[in-house]
Amino acid sequence: MRTLTKAVITLSLCIFYSFTTYSQLECFFPDSDSYYSISTFKFWFEGDTLINNYKYKKVFMQTEETIANFNNAVYYAALREDTIAERIYCIQKEDGIERLIADYSLSPNDTISVFSFWPNINSPLKMTIEINSVDSILIGEIYHKRLSIDHDWASSEDIHESWIEGIGSSYGIFFPSSILNSLEVDYPRLLCVHINDTLYYQNEKYNNCYKDFSTQINSKNLNTNFNIHIENNKIVVDEGFEDFEYKIFDISGNILNIGIVYSNKIEISSLLNSGVYFLSLYENEGFNAFTSKFIIP
Repeated sequence: MRTLTKAVITLSLCIFYSFTTYSQLECFFPDSDSYYSISTFKFWFEGDTLINNYKYKKVFMQTEETIANFNNAVYYAALREDTIAERIYCIQKEDGIERLIADYSLSPNDTISVFSFWPNINSPLKMTIEINSVDSILIGEIYHKRLSIDHDWASSEDIHESWIEGIGSSYGIFFPSSILNSLEVDYPRLLCVHINDTLYYQNEKYNNCYKDFSTQINSKNLNTNFNIHIENNKIVVDEGFEDFEYKIFDISGNILNIGIVYSNKIEISSLLNSGVYFLSLYENEGFNAFTSKFIIP
């Protein structure tokens, strides 16, 4: 691995401070050899670039992988930190327009519009949010400013959002206030941050850096008319799911198989180990996801 970069050194040297005295960004996103695990995606920080005379950090996206490998990532977006205004901007590769994704200068009851850059949406989604509270969170030995946001649609504590300085939204760096998710059963989640092969941050609600489907399947996600059973090393699904894309996950969220449903049957002879698995069916390039659990004894 490459040596510790200047930006990472700056991040590690952030000092203890009270959230009431912030006047500019104190902790920064890393520059290189670092990645964020967000649901089944990984976003790599690798180098920087100049756009319109501003310095941006280049971010690459790795999809549908369980092992972090930068060689499997493709360029996704450029990220700029305005340390004085305490704002984070993003330029997605498709249109070259800079858009705001976070503002850490806000106070409770302040409102602002930000953009969410979900990978499979053609254009960023504009979201208006209101800050509920501001405090700080200890990560390792460093305190980071945290802004909490309570959305009207957030029915449980698990889906409340926060922005952490130097980490980004708890939904993921590019997905502030976004519940739209075309590939997952639920909304995106920031799981872990690795810097130079070292785990720097882990979401306290999860015990690993992969999407754990055992914690997210609930009645909201399941179609009550979606039934499956195992027969002769095949999953037999209800009629009506012909030509749906399917994905099979283990209990840690690792993708084991991907394909298309033909004749209402899915071959699983390669899944020889006993255990709990999840089958997700997708229509229209990822929309309308249906998920069910099955067990191999």
